[in-house]
Amino acid sequence: MIRIGVVTVARSDFNYLEPVLHALQAHPMFEPLLIVAAAHLSEAHGYTLDMIEARGFSAAARVPMTMPTDDPLAIAQSMARGTEGFAQAYESLKPDAVMLLGDRYETHAAAVAATPFRIPLIHLHGGEETEGAIDNVLRHSLTKLSHLHFTATEAYRQRVIQMGEQPGRVWVSGAPALDLVLSLPRAERAELEQAVARALPDPFFVTTYHPVTVAPETAAQETHTLMDAIEAVGVPTIWTMPNTDPGGLAVREVLTTRASDLVIPVENLGAKLYYTALSLCAACVGNSSSGLLEAPSFGIPTVNIGPRQAGRIRSKHVMDVDCELTAIIAALTNALDPDTKSSLKSVPNPYGNGQAAPQIVQTLATLDWSSLSVVKPFADAAPR
Repeated sequence: MIRIGVVTVARSDFNYLEPVLHALQAHPMFEPLLIVAAAHLSEAHGYTLDMIEARGFSAAARVPMTMPTDDPLAIAQSMARGTEGFAQAYESLKPDAVMLLGDRYETHAAAVAATPFRIPLIHLHGGEETEGAIDNVLRHSLTKLSHLHFTATEAYRQRVIQMGEQPGRVWVSGAPALDLVLSLPRAERAELEQAVARALPDPFFVTTYHPVTVAPETAAQETHTLMDAIEAVGVPTIWTMPNTDPGGLAVREVLTTRASDLVIPVENLGAKLYYTALSLCAACVGNSSSGLLEAPSFGIPTVNIGPRQAGRIRSKHVMDVDCELTAIIAALTNALDPDTKSSLKSVPNPYGNGQAAPQIVQTLATLDWSSLSVVKPFADAAPR
């Protein structure tokens, strides 16, 4: 049995990792060891370990690391706590490999901690760009710390290779979250309404707005601007809370202190209710990666606000606008136009067809694990 530690640090990455966990559990060659960390263990962020356990998983190790504030010092201290906590988890679990996803600072701590143990790292969703987030450089750093790579598109595979990774260790899998999008049963509308404690008229939006972490000081004002636009259009929105990035507490404060009949703040819906909401709503709004990766599979438009997702591949479902009141109102109005949604019916999602997890696990099963080395020769690009 190959023991693979699977690191999850937030509700966002767990939706991507859940299909892979199921596929690893089903394969006789692998034993997944779920390492639950950061926001999952924070009461202030909904303690989403409960969500994980409700989905039938248990934590092989827990790494608390989230600090009570989100200023630069607190983020750096969180990374330091995480490095120590992940090291203790690896010492206890002795995994043969560790699987990481994405670009978060908590995940980076997990990768750094694995390095002196000489544990091979499996990285999902490398090669992408999010120019409006400090996560952008952390993702590329994770690529260089990792040994096996599964990317969401061929363009991202080529970028990982461009960074000097061996082509034979980089595969295109698509986005594993789409496996969950296409397989998870939807809830009844009444269950969603019970969860948000509101009747939901048609139309309504689903909104998530994270700080632009290259400029977190603007987070509160941007949240006010987006709320102003929602109120001007007059359409209610389910608004999920931001993650633990710098500026996230400022967004939360606006959402919890500014009263609005049209804004329905919720800490966390969980995958089933979140995807149910996307299946029923008029548009996905904000700046979450979900609007670019998952929402297109529901055939709905995404109003993507500001630079956080700049550089990431997007389909025609996505309308990019500055965080400016008039521009957001115009985009929301366009998203409500029936012709807009009709025009997107046959537009494919560039992030795959919902078969990422089986492909990842099948590829891992073909490797010669007895000779897998953490030595990483730099693959030089061919001379031009």
